[in-house]
Amino acid sequence: MKKKKLILFYNDPRENNIFLNKLSEIENVEAKCVFKPVNKLFRMVRRLHIKSGLPGLAIWFLDWKKQINDFDIVISIASPYSYEVLKWVDHNSNNTRIINYFWDSIEISKYPLVKQLNFENWSFFENECEKYELKYNPQFFVSNMLLPKSKILYDIVYVGADRNGILKHRTFLINQYYKKFKNLSLKLFFYYFSNDQSIPNDIRKSKLLTETEYYKITSESKAILDIVEPNVQWMTLRPLLAMSNQKKLITNNKMISNEVYYKPQNIFILEIDDISTLPNFVNSPFVPIDKELEFYDAVNWLKRFEEK
Repeated sequence: MKKKKLILFYNDPRENNIFLNKLSEIENVEAKCVFKPVNKLFRMVRRLHIKSGLPGLAIWFLDWKKQINDFDIVISIASPYSYEVLKWVDHNSNNTRIINYFWDSIEISKYPLVKQLNFENWSFFENECEKYELKYNPQFFVSNMLLPKSKILYDIVYVGADRNGILKHRTFLINQYYKKFKNLSLKLFFYYFSNDQSIPNDIRKSKLLTETEYYKITSESKAILDIVEPNVQWMTLRPLLAMSNQKKLITNNKMISNEVYYKPQNIFILEIDDISTLPNFVNSPFVPIDKELEFYDAVNWLKRFEEK
């Protein structure tokens, strides 16, 4: 009998959560937002309530709480509140396997890492798995989540943020590559959520794009730019989004050459590949790699939780 899985996300349920909807199309999987939508004042009250350790947290939860005993495995995408939410799951379910999955760097996000017998801590970031003794399950994508069909308007698209000023080197790199790409006469769409005044006005933005807006803009480009911190060589979701939609990838992640789906025809590694060849790379055909992506499919990602 296949095990039924609940995956908890801390997204705003008022948004069109495309990724969650597609994930829920997998057999025996439900992807849900944790919290009811509330205004700013009640978000503050909710934060205080959660951190206080007082009972009654379920008043903030959406209806997934009513079906909690229908699931064999509950996976929470790590957040500032995932420990408290999973503690509630543990107290209100029977023989449920409970997993906290770090889909972000612990050192950058500062999400709490709590180790106790009832919970399992997993991460997509192999280096931190070794450092913090976590179980490893790499980045994943949903194979049925395809970008909309759109007219190509750009050579390269980049949408990102400096995480409230934390990722200062990312900001430096975005400035650097924006100038380099413009000098190559490439058509660019850069959207950088930041208050840093060093970012050019035309790409510095004061609000995040919605998921729908992000996918639409990405669909209008030949290539996706992926920028990671030099000392944090992890795989973001962008490479898999690019490869699964037959978009070229441009990245500064030198470790990507170790991935099974790496092909130099599809992936351009900054500071290794010759920057003068970038226009030719962007305009050359994509080499299909469907077989190589199977390992990262969400179906196989979920299976790996059952194997360990």
